[in-house]
Amino acid sequence: MIRNIPALTGVRGYAALWVVLMHYTWGAGIKGDGLFMHILLYGFSGVIVFLVLSGFVMAHVYPEFRKSVNPAPYRAYFYKRIARIYPMHLVTLFAFLALMKAGYPIETPNETAYTFGLNLLLIQAWGFVNQFSWNALSWTISVEMFAYIWFPFTALVMFKLPRFFAAAVMAGVVWILIEMPHVRLLQSAGIDVNGIVLAHGNFLIQFSSVFVAGVALYRVVEGIDKLPAAVSDGLIIAGIAVFAYACATPFHSWIMTCGALLLIAGLLCDKGLGRLLFGNRVSVFLGEISYSLYLTHFLLNVVLSIEIAGLRLADKISLAICTATISYYLIERPSRRILRKLGTRRKMVAQADVVPATT
Repeated sequence: MIRNIPALTGVRGYAALWVVLMHYTWGAGIKGDGLFMHILLYGFSGVIVFLVLSGFVMAHVYPEFRKSVNPAPYRAYFYKRIARIYPMHLVTLFAFLALMKAGYPIETPNETAYTFGLNLLLIQAWGFVNQFSWNALSWTISVEMFAYIWFPFTALVMFKLPRFFAAAVMAGVVWILIEMPHVRLLQSAGIDVNGIVLAHGNFLIQFSSVFVAGVALYRVVEGIDKLPAAVSDGLIIAGIAVFAYACATPFHSWIMTCGALLLIAGLLCDKGLGRLLFGNRVSVFLGEISYSLYLTHFLLNVVLSIEIAGLRLADKISLAICTATISYYLIERPSRRILRKLGTRRKMVAQADVVPATT
């Protein structure tokens, strides 16, 4: 039976809140100096935490792909992932379309029928366009979709080979984030990379690599839960210290990735500081609604900026959490359950249709 680790859910909630705080401060024109404002400015790093955590958790909950990847388990796995991410994405995508049609000031040259189709298929971050569009934050869900497709094969390779190979993979991901070899390759081909975001698979390569680092991390630290709480506490403190250092310096995604790897490794132990900070009820609840919070807060901000301008930051955060809670209980969780039940029913029907061999 797969062991539930509440702290892994809790840390996801704080990562989502970090992104929200960035959009509701710096993204809304609220600027300032000092470490605290730099921490908010680097809220983009919450995405890095998401993706490392996603790869780590997937490696934890899908052990069946460690030895082989067969069609039936792959289909069942991928259906569950679609049931997990697609309903909320679809709702927020059409909500943005409705707001645009209602006259809210969100239309840009990027909101076209073409980009709507890319968003609908969750391939908007795969290099077909350069800029974000519609619910701009969903580019990360597009990266996750790509990572989900390849995860079973990634896990198969990672768990077939020795642990030191997985450690080398993590080092390789850090190298990719430092050296950006794909960008150098584009430059050598004479392609202008100034202002490159999604084009040529730039973000797809960077951030799917971060997901792979999460898978590799699990391979390296699996079994660490048997170590003393002092070790896990040390990893967590080291991870937070790396985040603090990164926020006090010019932004480097590789430093944030190292911080996320240390923090999440410490949480696997499910004891001590990790349980205290991230495994409590408030943190776990925030983690449960984190996907809804992530996908709805930008949409909410568009409405609030017109309908209730001048709200305090605390009020906007409270409204964002309330909106996420409502969407989680009314949309995200029910739709996931319905789709999974439908998937189970289809599987049972397919099995019933198989005619037993007779002699």
